[in-house]
Amino acid sequence: MKGMTRVVAVATLCAVFGMPAAALAEIFTIETPVSVKGLPPEVIDGAVTCAVFTEVDGHTNNLGYGGFGSAQFTVKGGAFLGRLRVPVRLDVASASLLRSYRCTLYFIRNAGGERKSATAARLSDPDSPEYREEFRRARGGRFAGEVRGSL
Repeated sequence: MKGMTRVVAVATLCAVFGMPAAALAEIFTIETPVSVKGLPPEVIDGAVTCAVFTEVDGHTNNLGYGGFGSAQFTVKGGAFLGRLRVPVRLDVASASLLRSYRCTLYFIRNAGGERKSATAARLSDPDSPEYREEFRRARGGRFAGEVRGSL
């Protein structure tokens, strides 16, 4: 596969996929814009983790796992606006086998001197045992702590 680009636009997190031109490339790069604001001061970093799958619906049930990668960003003043390049190390012979993806937004916070991370979706969901009031979603705002789809 010489090159592949796919755009998925969903709220705060979206992904643009690209594969290096080298025939034996082991890294599948996912470029994702991230926009967060109004986070509590305990949030010091964030991360986007992405997994790719060889099954069309692998992003919903983890069938055909094809690789994984993560990239971090620094939160300053409770906000981050930028693009991350997430390097996904492939566990399959070729990116041409990939059919779906899932990328998840994490917040990393300082809790009593310890670094703790949790998905943005769990921290902001009142029905989650990890819910924290200071992470509540903005009223009327769009939110996507995870994006998934077909390649």
